[in-house]
Formats: sequence, C-alpha cells, structure tokens
Amino acid sequence: MTIETTDLEFAYEGEPVLRGVDFRAAGGEVTMLLGRNGAGKSTLLKHLNGLVEPDGGAVYVDDERVTYDDASLRDLRTKVGYVFQNPDDQLVAPTVGQDVAFGPENVGVDAARRTQEALETVGLSGFDDRLCTTLSGGEKKRVSLAGVLAMDPDYLLFDEPTLGLDGDGCSTISAVIDALRREGITVVVATHDLGFALSVGDVLTVLEDGEIGYRDATISRERAAEFGLRTFAFDGY
Repeated sequence: MTIETTDLEFAYEGEPVLRGVDFRAAGGEVTMLLGRNGAGKSTLLKHLNGLVEPDGGAVYVDDERVTYDDASLRDLRTKVGYVFQNPDDQLVAPTVGQDVAFGPENVGVDAARRTQEALETVGLSGFDDRLCTTLSGGEKKRVSLAGVLAMDPDYLLFDEPTLGLDGDGCSTISAVIDALRREGITVVVATHDLGFALSVGDVLTVLEDGEIGYRDATISRERAAEFGLRTFAFDGY
C-alpha cells in the first residue's frame, strides 16, 4: 500500500506551486510534510485526496492512477480521508454524533457502531449530543478527525493538526496518530511543528519552492535551518 505522485505539476493563476514533485508515503508509515509558508504542503496534500487536479504528472494510490470522474473521486475519498486545517470547513451537522455519522450513513454502512468507535478513538465518548458550536477548537478538530475515521480509510491526510492546540491537545493528536500507525493506516501530515514531526513521524519530507528538498527518517539542526524550519524544536526533542 502506497500513495505517491510522479512529476506532479500545479500552478495557481499561472504561478507554479508544485514543480515536478515525486512524493511517496509507504503503507503503515507516518510521513511528515514540512516546509516554509507557501512551499506547497497543503496543495500537495489536496492532490492526494483528489481535491485538486494536477496540471501535469500523476497521483497513484495502491499503484492505481487517480482519475477525476465523479465515481472515481467518491471511491478515492472513501479510501483516502482528509482532515482540514480548519475544522469549521469540515463540520456539517448540528451535533457531534450527527456529524460523525454523516459519512457512514451516506455510504450505507453501520453508522452507529462506527460513530461510537471513532469518538472513542479521539477521546470524545459521550459527546454525541453536544452541539458542535459549543465545542472548543481542539474538540472541533477531534470531531472532524472522528468523522473521517468513521469512514474506515486506508490513508489519512492531516493539514496542520496541532495548529492552535495546547500541550494536551497536541498529546491527544500524537496518541491518535500512533494508534493509527499500529492499525496499519498510512498517515501523511502537513505541519510547521518540527518538534511534533520529529516525535511522531517515521519519515520527514521537506518541500522547498514546490520541490522535494529532503527526505529521511530524521533531520539535523543545520539542515532544518537551511529549510527555514524552527530549530528551537530540537531543544525539547
């Protein structure tokens, strides 16, 4: 099981964002996608879920090239879950239970069971009847994650999951990612948080000016500084 791109090209209004990106995330691994603001992290992540169609190159999931007709995209998004940076872009129902059940109900699977399992995984058991509008930012992030987990994906994409979270919230996200790894789910995380990446990731991939500038299991302080990453993360790692 792999998710990968070959020679991926994409531009916004004629401005190149991805320039021939060859990206790969292996089955059961946690790949951390790092880089400066504007390096193309979120854009690459969206390509892996079919939210964006490339100008050139290709995306492959389990060695099958992604195509962009409606039926193929529905199948892709069942297999490859995407957790948005802002949970308010993802929450669709008034209550927590309704929101998490929305996806499973629409594909005709056991929504009740999957909802409870997903809420337990993210530490929100008993939140079924809570209004989404009353939740904290961290709780909203976990509800949006639960909604994706309820679809039982093989791949999970996170866009800045620790942004705006306190230490407890970051610890919860780290624990969930570790549990997903143990279940064999392939996780790709776009993040600015180098300390989080070093503590959670199996592979670090750095985007620089729309290209893969680095890929390894770890990174030195000096190399991190070259890519504009926050090297103070090493002090607590």
